Amino acid sequence: MDTTAKADLDAGRITRTVLVRTPQQAAWNTLTDPAAIEAWWGHPAVFPDGMRQGAAGTLEWVGHGLMPVRIERFDEPSHFDLLWGELGDEEPGETASLVQFSLAPDGPDRTLVTVVESGFTHLDTAARRAAMEDNVTGWTLVLDAFVRHAETVA
Repeated sequence: MDTTAKADLDAGRITRTVLVRTPQQAAWNTLTDPAAIEAWWGHPAVFPDGMRQGAAGTLEWVGHGLMPVRIERFDEPSHFDLLWGELGDEEPGETASLVQFSLAPDGPDRTLVTVVESGFTHLDTAARRAAMEDNVTGWTLVLDAFVRHAETVA
């Protein structure tokens, strides 16, 4: 299985699937617990009303500021969508990315986690390419860290 992040410039979408050697519920818990997110993401995640559909929160990019997040879908333990706004915005706006996490069991102790980020189509071609290249690199690093952390704590 090719697990590298793929960018579709025309669609404005990045996709990556990783295999986590842990049961689906454990992978879900690592993905959706703010303390675990900070451990594998490397930056604080704050959701004052908890992790649930409709909840608002922030992801901090340490040294740069806060990015607003709103949970659009929260179907434990299989699907989690969020709108991810721009640095410094109060809430996700029209240029927010939609990030979708899908989890599917691959046997009793393995989970396939697929991440799809979309929302780059508001950018001109050069800016879209640059933003997507940055995010492909980001999803590669972040999801590799997620897999390592999830398999360590399982």
